[in-house]
Order: sequence, then structure tokens, then C-alpha cells
Amino acid sequence: RMFAMNSPKKYALSFTTGSLFIKESVIFAELYLKLADWQLVRDEARTHNLLQQRTLISARKVSASVIKRLKCLSHDELSYLVDATPLERGYLLWLAACLDFSFIRDFAVEVVNEYFIQLKPQLSYDDFDIFFNQKTLWHDELNHITDSTRLRLRLNLFKMLKESGLLSPQNTLQSVLLSPPLATLLSKRHTSAFEIFPIFHRDIKTWLA
Repeated sequence: RMFAMNSPKKYALSFTTGSLFIKESVIFAELYLKLADWQLVRDEARTHNLLQQRTLISARKVSASVIKRLKCLSHDELSYLVDATPLERGYLLWLAACLDFSFIRDFAVEVVNEYFIQLKPQLSYDDFDIFFNQKTLWHDELNHITDSTRLRLRLNLFKMLKESGLLSPQNTLQSVLLSPPLATLLSKRHTSAFEIFPIFHRDIKTWLA
């Protein structure tokens, strides 16, 4: 399986700033498809202040976050991202976030996908807190973060879900609407790639038929 649950590997928790970085990701993906070198992409962005950040420190931070996530996507996925609809961009960048952060991936598989399958469409902060507390049994690093960091993680995760089109402003899970080309692209990874979305298994079979 592409997505192993309860992995003993430590959770990286550096998604406390920003969210999906949709606009920035498209800029960087376009550049990478031209330059084929992430260091050149980083240099180009810095030279021309493509991210339009107020300070050099924040520009570097955002650049590092965006590039780290985009590196998780295949060349075909990056190409698709550039020309995709806003909704499908959200889906691909949610995939990138899940690939980059196993904490987000586990939440997506064990809460988002599970709730949707069980016809429990409403997601709340309590659901995050329950998930977080359960994970402290396997991930001791979660016991050592401050309350303010935990709150920022929760806020940003919900923000990402909304930006990706998977959660409504009222915190209702939204069924994912994959086009056949995107479904085919995702299937090149593994069928478990679909499990990070609110999705019924019968729909996966329909898209890949």
C-alpha cells in the first residue's frame, strides 16, 4: 500500500503556516516544467520575487514548503496541475500535502475517507482532537508540541480541506469529482491514492472502467 497507517516514522508537523499554496504551486510547477531543476526554480522565484512575499525570510519559507510538496508529484501530475481546473488543482495539491505529511495522509484516510464511506458527512474540530489523541499512542512527538502549535495544525488542516474543495464552509465533506483523465493519472500510483479523498469505492471502479 502506498499509504501505511500507524507508521512508527515520526510525523513531520511543519504545516503550521500557509495552506495548500495553490497559486504559488502553479507558478513553481510551470517554472519546473521549463527549467527541469528545482534549484533554478528557487533562484528564479527569488530573483523576480514571484511569490510577492513582503520579506525574504517568508519568501524562502514559502518556496521551501511549495517545492518540498511539488517534489512529491510525478512529472505527469505536475503537467496536469498547470492546465487543470481550479477544483482539480485542489485535489492534486491535497495529494501532494498527503504525500509530504504522513499526519495529513493518515487523517485523510482514517477520518475523511472513513466518515464519508460511513455516511457521516459532518467534520468537526472534535474529530481532529480525537484523531490527534489516538495518534499520541504511536507518535510520542505529538505529546511534546505546545497547545498553540496543535491549534495551528488543526486550523491549517481544515483550511487545506476547504481549499482543496473536499470540505464545505460549513464543514461538510464534499464528494470528490474526478475527471476520467485525472482518475487515470492517480491510478498510476496505486488505488490507495484514492483513499485520501471523500470517495466511494464503486465510483473509483466507474472512473477506471
